[in-house]
Amino acid sequence: MTKGFKRYLPIWCIIVLLFNVFVWVVPFDRNELFYTLYYSAIGAFVIQLLIVFFAYRNKNKTISQTILIYSIVGLLMLFVIDFYIIYNSIKYFVLIKPWVIIVINIIILGLHYVFLILLEIALGKNEERDKIVKDKTEFISSLINQVNAMYRKTNNKNMYRLYEALKYSNKISNKNTKEIDEQIEQIINKLKEETNQDAINNYIDKALKLLIERESI
Repeated sequence: MTKGFKRYLPIWCIIVLLFNVFVWVVPFDRNELFYTLYYSAIGAFVIQLLIVFFAYRNKNKTISQTILIYSIVGLLMLFVIDFYIIYNSIKYFVLIKPWVIIVINIIILGLHYVFLILLEIALGKNEERDKIVKDKTEFISSLINQVNAMYRKTNNKNMYRLYEALKYSNKISNKNTKEIDEQIEQIINKLKEETNQDAINNYIDKALKLLIERESI
C-alpha cells in the first residue's frame, strides 16, 4: 500500500460514512428504486477507491485529474440519489429546504477533491525532495566505490584510510561543499592514473584534509 493511498483512505472512509449517515438517517420510504440507486452509489465509491489505488501504485502523475474526470459520473449518480431522497422525504421537512442538503453534499464532495489535489501536490514535492537527496548522496557513493576499487587493486593502507574517511563522511552534498567536492573528485581522478607511490600518498593526504574541511561545513 503506497503512502499516497494510505493518506487518501481515511478521507474516502469519512466521505462514505457521511453519505451513509445522510441516506439512512433521513426519514422516507425506501423502496426498490432506492436500493438500486443506493447500491449504484456505493459501487461508484468502490470503483473510485480502486482508481485511486491503482493510480498511486502506478505513480500516475495526473492522479487528481483522473479521479476528477471519473467522478463526473459518480457525482451525477450521487445527485440522482440525493434528489430521489429529498423528493420522497420532503413531507418530513419543515425548516430544512432541499437545496440546503444539496449544497452540503456539494461542499463535502468539493472538500474531498480539494484534498486530493493538495495531496498530489504534497506527494509530488516529497518525490522531488527524495530525488534531490538521492542525487546528492550518489556523488559521494560513487567516490567511495572508486576508492574501494583502487584499494582492492593496490592494497595501499593509505588508500584504505581514504576509503574509510569517505565511507563515514556526510553523504549529502550541497552548494556549500560544491567546491570541495569538485577538488576531491579531481584528486581521485588523478589517483586512478598515478603510479608513483609518493605522489599517491600525497594526493590521499590532500583528499583527507579536504574531507575534514568538508565535515566542518
